[in-house]
Amino acid sequence: MIEISYQISLDYEILKKKLGYPHLNQWELFKRLTFIDKIKKITGYITIIYAFTGPFIISPTVGTPRSLMYYLIGLAVISYIGYNIGKLKY
Repeated sequence: MIEISYQISLDYEILKKKLGYPHLNQWELFKRLTFIDKIKKITGYITIIYAFTGPFIISPTVGTPRSLMYYLIGLAVISYIGYNIGKLKY
């Protein structure tokens, strides 16, 4: 019952935002998320940041296969953790 009311409340706030009515900002919506949803959102941002900024960070050292290997291993680990967290239920 709690999960249903939580989801309805969250969907209502998102709908108000889309329709242009007064709504909660992103920080307020984040504070209202459950712990599992907060972890999912944070790991998603970390994965995106790592995936898109990693090649630019290692670009000065592209000549070394070791740096590329470390980047790919890190991306695989972060993706694996994010995938397993995504399967968690309330």
